Amino acid sequence: MTMRNKKRGDGLRKKKFLIVTSEDWYFCSHRLPMAKAAQSLGLDVVVVTRAGAHVQTIKDMGFRHISLRLFTRSNVNILRNFGSILELFWLYFKERPDIVLHVSLKVSVFGMIALSVLKNTATLNLVPGVGRLAIVDHALISILRIVLWKTLRLLFRQKGALLVVQNQDNWDFFVNRGIVAATQVALVRGSGVDTAVFSPQPESEPLTVAFVGRLLWSKGVGELVEAAEILRRRGVDVKVVLVGVPDYTNWHYIPLQMLARWQEDGIVEWWGYQDNIVDVWQRAAIGVFPTFYGEGISKALLEAGSCARPVITTNIGSGQDLVVDGVSGLVIPARDPEALSRAIQRLVEGPGERMQLGSELRARIEKQFDNQHVVATMRKLISQQLTDAMET
Repeated sequence: MTMRNKKRGDGLRKKKFLIVTSEDWYFCSHRLPMAKAAQSLGLDVVVVTRAGAHVQTIKDMGFRHISLRLFTRSNVNILRNFGSILELFWLYFKERPDIVLHVSLKVSVFGMIALSVLKNTATLNLVPGVGRLAIVDHALISILRIVLWKTLRLLFRQKGALLVVQNQDNWDFFVNRGIVAATQVALVRGSGVDTAVFSPQPESEPLTVAFVGRLLWSKGVGELVEAAEILRRRGVDVKVVLVGVPDYTNWHYIPLQMLARWQEDGIVEWWGYQDNIVDVWQRAAIGVFPTFYGEGISKALLEAGSCARPVITTNIGSGQDLVVDGVSGLVIPARDPEALSRAIQRLVEGPGERMQLGSELRARIEKQFDNQHVVATMRKLISQQLTDAMET
């Protein structure tokens, strides 16, 4: 094999690594370790997102930022989506990146279409979870799924493309459907967590159960509220809190009026958006993540576990990659408020089990899920993709 022809000046410039995701806050909270992995390889890292409140933070970290004007995560307008693809095409044409990391299924599809006319650009397509297309049971969605899987097969099997997933279930999902070959998919477990910052915390009073994340029905918030009502009727002495805000770009968002009503009725407390999540886990003794959404490993779950908090999650999504039922947490059926209430009551009434489960979860995160593991894995994948793209 021979090396590809170099662009003029390639020998003098750094290789360029673009990270493309929809939101600037999401990059800061979830994808910073991947940017640091690329930066540690001496690459010129450029972050591409919509412009929000975190743009200056990204620049202060030493990354160049490019704003996307048209892209939104949940937009279904065909013309606007086409405009987003054209915007990405023009961006790639101007920047001429050596390697691109697309984050999310939608960004990966749009980005791979935009890149299809450019040659010798390596890609990493990070799909944290298969999302609502895999869980919604509707005739139209079923048709869209068939079209999408065929489209993904064409895009993700392109030369120089690597699919990155965050759990074994999603690895099986894409490989077993023939969307990608096993050699074109890699497993990176979660977004990583800083175990030095999110360190074990002593419990405080009153005993509190917390959900941290976007306030969406698909994340099981409704089931948690029902479980809180059941616990109140039983006389279980525990406070249930919701930490986060509605995501209005997602059709599963919970209206503010509903949150206000729950709080007024004394069912749960709504703490809104919190900058200091370590402080949340100083105040809350148990983490609850009752998702029925096909997502990757919850960042909040990692942060709670790193603080040695016992967690309750469901048998849907990738929480089971981290939480072993009865060993490092409790796993319950999805969409089952009664099972959730029993699990919460079990931990409320079992201080010894709370401590044991939290300690084991912390140990598992230290061994497999901290930032250092994510950075090391991504360094290896980025290096390999760049090497492969140079060979033709």
